Amino acid sequence: QEMALKAAALKIQAANAFRDVGDRYRPGDASKTKVKFSTYEGCPKVVTNTFERAGWVQTSGDDWNVGWFTVGEIRKIFSPDSGVRLGDQQMVNHFPNHLELTHKALMAKNIKRFMRDTQNSDSGADAAATGLGEYTYKDGYIPMTYNLPADYNIFQEEFKRCPGAWWIMKPVNGLQGKGIFLVTNADPRCRSETLFAH
Repeated sequence: QEMALKAAALKIQAANAFRDVGDRYRPGDASKTKVKFSTYEGCPKVVTNTFERAGWVQTSGDDWNVGWFTVGEIRKIFSPDSGVRLGDQQMVNHFPNHLELTHKALMAKNIKRFMRDTQNSDSGADAAATGLGEYTYKDGYIPMTYNLPADYNIFQEEFKRCPGAWWIMKPVNGLQGKGIFLVTNADPRCRSETLFAH
């Protein structure tokens, strides 16, 4: 329940951030500048129509506030070679290296690294600054995760430690819930298929 509340709070913060952009640049208010947006060639009309209905103005320059781009264009625009970085008044719909958070196996790897780094820090200041330091695997906020078959032996130890526990098995490259299955015993697929277990 706590995890659901935190997820809802993050969604509200994101919605508020986009609303704040609109409030700062309210159409028809002469004291405020209109929001400028930039999109890629071939961007769906629903995106540009929505922005224009909000009173936003399309620009082809670098003076945009909201950028709606493909992942490939984001990588190209914000590549280390280009030296381009987001300004204080700019937002985009993707960010470089987004797979580090949106791909389940990479997110698990990064959460494990974060937990290890914050638990190993002398002062715990990093953990406190992010607000996640109080959560651990034992609290249930971040489930124990295993990348199989690489973590098979460690997973088997945990499996033996918690007999009868249900484990959610997800294909690493799957999406939309396809290929997910539950196990309570040593399934042979855990050794042969590339899975994400928690």
